[in-house]
Amino acid sequence: MQLWILSKAIVVTMTGFLMNGEILESASEINHPPELREEMPDPETIVPWAEYEIDVRDVFSDVDGDELVFSALSQSQSVAKVEVEGSIIKVMAQKTGKVTIIVTASDQRGGTASTAYRFIVK
Repeated sequence: MQLWILSKAIVVTMTGFLMNGEILESASEINHPPELREEMPDPETIVPWAEYEIDVRDVFSDVDGDELVFSALSQSQSVAKVEVEGSIIKVMAQKTGKVTIIVTASDQRGGTASTAYRFIVK
């Protein structure tokens, strides 16, 4: 039997099978979610119809060494649209206003971490 303590929670996993009268135990591997490595900057001011790129490769890390896949969502598509190419987040300003872009890193094993970038378009 294995016992892990994670963030004030106790997790016990046990699997076993019978072989020659003995119970053999094995533990499931625990996946750690990605972690945010950098604090986000103050709101960035950009001009309408400009494209702004953010490389988030070093913003997140994964203690398990899992490959991270990134996604992004604009909370106001009318102010700024967003596209993802690998670890590059492309923000395309559309008109004046304020917008928050949520960037999420997934380890493709159920673990995720997110952060927000704020932009002022003027």
